[in-house]
Amino acid sequence: MARLDGGVLTQNINVRYCVRADQAALIRRLKARCSAGGFAVERLHNDPPCYTPPQHPAIAELLRAYEAVYGGGAEPYVMGGGTYARKLKNAVGFGPGVPDPAPLYGGGHQPNEGVRIQLLTNMIEIYADALQAIDRLV
Repeated sequence: MARLDGGVLTQNINVRYCVRADQAALIRRLKARCSAGGFAVERLHNDPPCYTPPQHPAIAELLRAYEAVYGGGAEPYVMGGGTYARKLKNAVGFGPGVPDPAPLYGGGHQPNEGVRIQLLTNMIEIYADALQAIDRLV
């Protein structure tokens, strides 16, 4: 997003970076590049990535709960977007990212977003199992 107000250009920059990146180095480079172009970074907000290693016991339980409904072969993945989990201690993003072999509706964040009832009931089963398993871990 950009806006011009009173002759001052304000630019919002959204950078998504690798969980293993050196955040301080990225910020220094961003400021240096902006300065070299005659711009200044006046306000900076950084939300560090939310990452839980796949070896964590909670991840194993989430995968087990998913595979109990959909079968084996599930792999955890890291998404590039923000998630509610970053606001909670020891949380991971976990949701109904199940491939629909014959989608009837638009995908996530689309104008005609929707999901089949069967996928929702499957996710309810997975969530119930996963929550009980996670509760046993804590």
